[in-house]
Amino acid sequence: MRRKRLLFLAAAALYASLLVLLTAVERTSPDASIRTIPLALWYSLTTLTTVGYGDLYPVTTAGRIVGAVFQLSSLGVLAMLIGAFVSLLRSRFLPLAKLSLSRKREWFVFPETASGFSPAARALAASLHAEDPERVIVLCGTGGKAAEEPEGLRVIASPIGPAALAKRKDDGRIAVFLMDENGAENERHARELEGAACQVYCMTELEPDVIPERRHSFDPYDCCARLYWRRFPLLAADETVVIIGDGKYAEAILACGLELNVIAEEMHARYLVFGDFDRFLRNHYQLSEFLSVGKTDPGRDSLIVSDQPWNADPALLESAARIVICPDSEADTIRTLTELKRFFPVSCPIHARLSMPFDDVRCFGSTEELFSPELVLRAKLNETAMGLNEIYRCSAGGNAPAWGELSSFARRSNVASAEHLRVKARILLGADAVGDGELTKDLCRRAYAVFSSADANRREAYRRIEHERWMRFHYMNNWRYAPVRNNAARCHPLLVPYDRLSEADQRKDDYGWELLKALSGD
Repeated sequence: MRRKRLLFLAAAALYASLLVLLTAVERTSPDASIRTIPLALWYSLTTLTTVGYGDLYPVTTAGRIVGAVFQLSSLGVLAMLIGAFVSLLRSRFLPLAKLSLSRKREWFVFPETASGFSPAARALAASLHAEDPERVIVLCGTGGKAAEEPEGLRVIASPIGPAALAKRKDDGRIAVFLMDENGAENERHARELEGAACQVYCMTELEPDVIPERRHSFDPYDCCARLYWRRFPLLAADETVVIIGDGKYAEAILACGLELNVIAEEMHARYLVFGDFDRFLRNHYQLSEFLSVGKTDPGRDSLIVSDQPWNADPALLESAARIVICPDSEADTIRTLTELKRFFPVSCPIHARLSMPFDDVRCFGSTEELFSPELVLRAKLNETAMGLNEIYRCSAGGNAPAWGELSSFARRSNVASAEHLRVKARILLGADAVGDGELTKDLCRRAYAVFSSADANRREAYRRIEHERWMRFHYMNNWRYAPVRNNAARCHPLLVPYDRLSEADQRKDDYGWELLKALSGD
């Protein structure tokens, strides 16, 4: 921009100098018709635009030389004017015309980032388009240039920003995706869009206490963890789960597994992790309330963080039921995976966070998988969580907060309960009955039929599972027991073993299972 400004100033200075020179040399001739700056300006305009009225013309040699400069420049000026008009037409008017013609369709807007149209944005845009080709994908803030579009995807490059686009959309069916690699930039833009008539999906790790209306947050680490445990759920035979990797992906997969993998009272898993998990242990300082930390306990789940390199004890690797390799760097994943397969006789399944296939390895976490509508928009999951909250509100006589009034923690609690429904369906129907996609009405109907026909002992077992899941979620967020509930201090009177609950509180654990009926449509 600075270079263009300097070029413009230089051209303006040259033009003014030529006008002064033309006036000065023509004044020396008694036959001259160009004697003032305004007349010189008029002559230059008629010459540059190739009109040439002939009322003014230079008569001196120097004046004719200046006139020749104007005549030769006229070709460039004409080309420039035509180019500017075509550029303006293509960059501003045509995109806005396309948007106006698509006013009744859904708009999915991706503001330009520092790196342009990022791989994550490309993957999500392509998935959204594949789900419904009628959707309009808008890349805004590009000055009308949508270079390097995803193959087979038509993108409208809008010259105006998302806030202005939201004003142009009458029915408000517009979603803005803020997917810069810098989460702080996404937060800044999200706040600029507060109050706009659009849904805002912000890639960020920040979690505000009060969630603005139409605001949704997501991050690739959480998406990866949910994707992993959906695709590779914990099985009864998975006694030892080995996790290799430092960083946020490994922490998210471990945290999600500890919250989600509540399957049966008699089933206890051991999580053996290699890497720097000190921050994880410091952040989750209530872990010992529901699992054994640092040693194996046959009576409950165990978490053992090893300060040794992952390849220091081959016997531990050989005893694993599954090995999950998930460092933040894909290069580290490939190196670890290569060494593991080359030097260690491991017979258990190996899972790796890789964007490419690898022989005899169950890969997950590619950009296309993580940035899918299912994981980013979470439409079905959020709908289920809202349904769970409504069931609870009805049981409380409508005195409980509505979804829009819930705190960030309360929303996450409902989402965690909704995510566990897939685990509940596997408990009721068997491990092979439920895939990694969304729960269908038929699956929910069949699962609820099993639940509703269970005898008293089985019903109590189901309640115990739900109470354990609920407590784990709270302990993972560092809640603790207290006789009186205090949300600000994270204290709750129900953080006690199931047998210490009142009969009425025990029956509340049916809510998590009753949602299967609501989802069945019956």
